[in-house]
This record gives sequence, structure tokens and C-alpha cells, in this order.
Amino acid sequence: MATLQKRASNREVTIIIPTFQRPGLANKLRNQIKSFHGNLFEIIIVESTGNTSTAKNEGLKKARGKIVIFFDDDVEITKETIPNHIEAYFDSKIVGVTGRVINDGENVPDDSEVDTGRTNILGTMFSYKFWSTKKQEVDFVYGCNMSFRKSALLKINGFDENFPKIFEEVDLSKRIKMHGKIIFEPKALVYHHKASSGGIRPEEKKEKQKLIFENYGKYLAKNVLFPLSIISLLLRLRSSLKISPEIALDLLKGYFQSLFENKPLLLFLPVIMFLRFWKVPDFFIFTFSEEWQGTLAWEQVKNFHPIWIGVSQANINYFLAPGFIYLNYLLFLVKNGDPVVLAYFSAILGMVNIFVLFFVAEKIFSKKVAVFAALVYGCSTLINYYDRRFWNPSFIPLISLLYVYSLIMASENTRWYILTAVLIGLSFHFHLLLLLFLLPTVYSVFKNIKKIKPFTYLLSLIFYLILTLPLLIFDINHNFDNLLAPYKILVERKKTGLYSFSLENIFSHFQSFTSTLGRIWFTKLNSNLQDIVLETNTYKIQGNIFLSFLSLTALVYFFLKNRQKGFHIFLISLITILLAYLIYPSYNPEYYLMGFLTLLTIAIGYWLNSLPKLAAYIIMTVFILINFLTVLTTKDYYGLTMRKKLIDKTMRVIGNRSFSLETAGSLPNPEYAYAGWRLLFKIYGRTPAKSNIDPVLGWIYPDEINKIEPELNIIISEEPRRTKQKPLSFFREGVYYVYILENETIL
Repeated sequence: MATLQKRASNREVTIIIPTFQRPGLANKLRNQIKSFHGNLFEIIIVESTGNTSTAKNEGLKKARGKIVIFFDDDVEITKETIPNHIEAYFDSKIVGVTGRVINDGENVPDDSEVDTGRTNILGTMFSYKFWSTKKQEVDFVYGCNMSFRKSALLKINGFDENFPKIFEEVDLSKRIKMHGKIIFEPKALVYHHKASSGGIRPEEKKEKQKLIFENYGKYLAKNVLFPLSIISLLLRLRSSLKISPEIALDLLKGYFQSLFENKPLLLFLPVIMFLRFWKVPDFFIFTFSEEWQGTLAWEQVKNFHPIWIGVSQANINYFLAPGFIYLNYLLFLVKNGDPVVLAYFSAILGMVNIFVLFFVAEKIFSKKVAVFAALVYGCSTLINYYDRRFWNPSFIPLISLLYVYSLIMASENTRWYILTAVLIGLSFHFHLLLLLFLLPTVYSVFKNIKKIKPFTYLLSLIFYLILTLPLLIFDINHNFDNLLAPYKILVERKKTGLYSFSLENIFSHFQSFTSTLGRIWFTKLNSNLQDIVLETNTYKIQGNIFLSFLSLTALVYFFLKNRQKGFHIFLISLITILLAYLIYPSYNPEYYLMGFLTLLTIAIGYWLNSLPKLAAYIIMTVFILINFLTVLTTKDYYGLTMRKKLIDKTMRVIGNRSFSLETAGSLPNPEYAYAGWRLLFKIYGRTPAKSNIDPVLGWIYPDEINKIEPELNIIISEEPRRTKQKPLSFFREGVYYVYILENETIL
């Protein structure tokens, strides 16, 4: 007793006994506990009204103990049952314990060292051999003899009251295991007498099977990963039909009711997927950025060799690490260099962003906020079309979400900083804009510095160094030119694309920002890809001022409501990106705000969730419909399919004759402004002998530049042009004009 008192004093224990119309049994169990342990433990008897989970949650609310043990009222314990429950919790990794259970009439085999409490990934197998004598980690507990840390129960909001009886402990086990381990302790033995009447289940026996299958359907929908749960449902549907059609209907009812309650995003998934995968190749634009990284990747296909840098970061002459180029290379291998694989990868990555955003918003705020946020992100035409591009900024939304989530989670467990370090390293592979998250990172580390262990620092440093090793190797072999790029800009005034700091630029950036706040809701019907997301064209479609005000309202509301709730990381991240965009002395394209827009959708979701339901539903209905129409009416003038048709037609005209390739238009620097064609001709047609992009990218493919003058000159222009000589052939494909001439100079 003295030993147990010492244990209990360190970990206060509450015992909860739910019962239904059997006060005699519950009191008998209470007296048995007191006969063994006196008044050492708090004992709470809860009279059930028919919902076991509700009764257990009521007991949990009253419990003062740090460890909460649940017994059915018709069990008989031993003197060692409770001490062995308590003993397990001296291991800080354990959040739950289930004990050995011997039911009346149960034949326990001689060989009782067997596995129990196990299930599979489909949730179609459950091992209930709780008479086992083998101590082990388990997937779920036995409801009549189980205990948990109260802190872990509160984190998962206790028992799900949608499971009034049966599967409630299996559901809870699935959720609580995210916070630690559950073990089976055979020394914590009870004898389960299963009283024939009353108890915690008021249903008639003939209704029990109905309840089993309905709750099982709920369990599958809630706890088995979709769409694997569909497989589980079909497997169980077959067995339920053998019992009766009514039982099969109960299974389906429970599944779909739970599916739409616990995973409401699936209701809108068909709409989101339609918007995201509508005309994927037709809506894939291939510009200078895509051509540059694609050309580097194609050289790897031709002759794989280690590379230490990727493309340079615009305006500051800083080269990124090569991770994105290697990704492009791997995707080219899938379809022999056809950029269509890049288009589909981008669309899939966009869907990943939606699911990650939903996960983050649900964990930080609530499921309803997550649904609204995911719908805004998933259905916004602006975000949709940015997500369809395959270029270095493609990963900004995903990494932004993971940055914020890792820093918020680090306040509970500093090992999350290891993920933060990985994300910092990856930022050097994708876009330097992501390094803006260093400010909230420094804030978070400073706030939690006393809790960070040396091992966390060490692992974080190792992962960071591994990811940035290519850049380090490059700098060692190139006099640290890359590392010193910021110094050369600031001190040596090395020529870059940066402007002088001015209030005029800040005001211009602010105008662009407010326009983007409106464009996230709606762009324009009957528009085209380039006018919506191409850097040089986005000014053509200004955001609606009323819609901008709507976004601003959501943002301000979000700030005001969360400034005192421990979400400073979220707020600091948003403010940092916005301030950087406003004051950065350069031409700032809209995609610089992609990290901000991603987090903004969560703020909008938070605001929508605060509105009256009818108002929120009306706003979202109009939003989805108008963006649905926007996507359907978008023209594919500049897409990959259109370009491929042009190349096919050109190849039929020129046959086997050699040719040079030139792009033209009204914008300055046409080799940049109208780029993308050389690599596409190489993949879909033949490699040009020369092109006007060669002075820019020719260093990548010097072996492909022909010194002999080609026979023909092909000019692709977005406007009609005059030529000195009559073209051998002229045709138009979409918005493009194609001139095929003998090797002469045009006006």
C-alpha cells in the first residue's frame, strides 16, 4: 500500500464507472476498489442516459486525476489491477493502457502468449484476444478495462459522442495514438461478467447488430484513409449483405454520414478536381522560366552529371541549388522530355497543397475553418492557374504552410525545428522568398530556446548542411561568388535588376497588392492564361475594389481575433511577406505574394466561419460558381496544346530543311518575353540550328548550336509582321503568326 500511495501521489488517479440502470453493480465495484485501496483514488460513477461516450466524457470533465481509468460496472478487479495501470505511466511515451480481460465463459488456451489489440490499415481486422498474457504495444483498447492520460484525452476532445456505443474505444485509440503509445498490460486483469440486463447499453439485443455495423461504417469513414476506406467498405458490404439488406444499409448509412461529417472537403472534391484538372495540357504555359530550367534538365537527360546550381534568382544574380532541376529531369524521364508530364505534375501538386492546407487549418483552428480555407484555395482561378505552372516558385505554397505549421508545433515539441531546418534548406532549391520565414523562425527559437535540446540542434544542422551542400561545393570552387552576391550588391553596387528605394515604388507595390486581394476572388470571364498569371500581363486584369475590401476585412478580423491566442507565428509570417513585397526595390511580380495568398486563404476561412451560416454559404456559392464559369470560359490561346499544334504544322511545311528560330513581338527583349519555343521545337519537332535565345541559354547546349547558316528562318510572333521578302509560307495558329522565310532578315 505504501508503494502504491507513493505512485499515486505522483500521478493522481481518477476511476470512472459509467452505468445504466445498475447502481447496485457500480456500487459493488466501488466498494471492491475501496476494499483494496481505501480512499486513495477519486471514484466517479456516471449514470448513462444511453450514450456511453457522453457518460464517459461527463466523468472526464469531473475528473481531477492526471490518470483516468475506465471500468465497466460489471467487471471484477484484482488487487493488482489498478497498480499495474498506474505503473505503466512512469514511461512518459505511454498515453494509454488496456488490461487483460477474461469474459465469463471464455476458454483461455494454454498458449496465451499471443498478439491482441491489433488492426490493419484497412480497418477490416480486429484482434480481440485480450485474455493474452503477452505484454505488448497495441492499436486499440478494450473498453471495459482501459486508462489514459487526462492531458492526452483533452487534446483529442475525449470520446466521440457520435459513437453512442460500440467502436467508441477503438475510435478514441486511433486518435490518441497520435500523441503516444498504448500498451497492453496483462497484469492489469479484470473479470468481465457481462450482466444480462441494464448496464451502459439500453438497446435491445436485436438492435445490437444494427448498431455494430452502423458504427463500424462511421469508424471506417473517420479513421481509414480515403480512398482506402472505400475498399474496406466494399469488403464489409459483401459480408453484411449475407446477414440482411437492412444491415448493409446501416453500414452504408454510418459510412457516408461519418464521411461527410468528418471529411466534408470530400463533398466538394469533385468540383475542385474538375477546376484543377480541366484542360491541363491546354492551360499549361511554357515561358522563359520553364524553358531555362527545362533546358538544364534536358541536358541531364542527354548526359547525366552532378550539377551544383540551378537557375539564378531574378534581380540579384544569386543561383539557387539544383533540387528543382533534378526534379524536372526525373519528370522528363517519365515521358521522354514531353512537358505534358510537367503540366500534370503541377496540377497534382496543387491538389497536394489543398490537402495540406486543410490539414494545417484543421489542426491550428477547426475543421470548418479548414473547409472554407481549402475551398477558397482550391476554387480560386488565380491560385489555380499559378499552381498549374511548373517553375521554381511552384513549391512556395506547400513550403509556406509547412513552415508555419512546424513553428507553431515547435512550441509544444521542439523537435519540429528539425522540419523547419529541412524547409530552410529546401528554400535554397526553390525560391529565396521562402527565406522570409527566417524572421518568424528566429522569433520562435528565441521564445523556446530553453526547451531545445542539443540533439535537436545537431540534427537540424545536419539536415540543413546536407540540403545546401551543392551550393557550398559550388562556392568553394568559384571563389564564393554566390555566397558573396548580397555583399556585392550592397557594398560594391554590383549591377542588378534592383531599383533605388522610393515611396513611388512602395505605392505601386501597394496598388498591385490591393489588386491581388480582389483577384483571389475573381479575375475575368473569357480571359486567357497569360493575362491572369504571366508576370508581364497580370496588370491587364485588375482586382475588383469591393472584393479587395472583402479580403482586407477577413485579414483584419483574423488579426484582431488571434493576436492573443498564441498564433504570433502566423501573424508574423503574413506581415513579413507583405512588408517585404511592399519595400523590395524591384519590379515585384504577383507571384511574390504566393506564400501570403496561401496563408490568406486560412484567414478568409476563419472569417467566413465567423459569419452567420447563411451569409457564409451564399458567399461561397457565388464564389464557386463564378470561378467555375471563369475556368470554363478561359481561352487556351497560349497553352502547350496550341504550341504543339503550331510546331507540328511547321514541321510538315519545312520538311527536313535546317532552320533558325526567332520569336518576336511588341515587348522589349523578345528573346525573354516570348521565350519557350526552342525547347518545344526540340521535343515536338527538330532542334533549331540557331535561335534568338542562344545568347542567353546557349552556354547550356553549345554542342547543339550549328555554325553553318541554316536554310530557313522561322519567325513566331504574337502580332502580324512585315517582312522584306515574301514568306515561303505563312499561317496562323491561335494567337501566333508563323513566317517561314529563306534565310533573310526581316524588317
